[in-house]
Amino acid sequence: MALSEKALFLLTLIARHDGTTPQAVLTRMVAERAEAIGLSPLLGRHFDELTDLPACERAGQNRYASGGP
Repeated sequence: MALSEKALFLLTLIARHDGTTPQAVLTRMVAERAEAIGLSPLLGRHFDELTDLPACERAGQNRYASGGP
């Protein structure tokens, strides 16, 4: 995704304030907006967990190999 310099600058300022990365700020903003418009049931409220997993580990048979959350 291409961001303008102004958008990246704002994300960087927010990230520095929050002590995180611009990517983490953008991920959080997208997740918050998705929940605000009612996508949380589709996400299963596991958005943060999904962002940390490689795509191959998101498949159903691998999702909760340890027995569940």
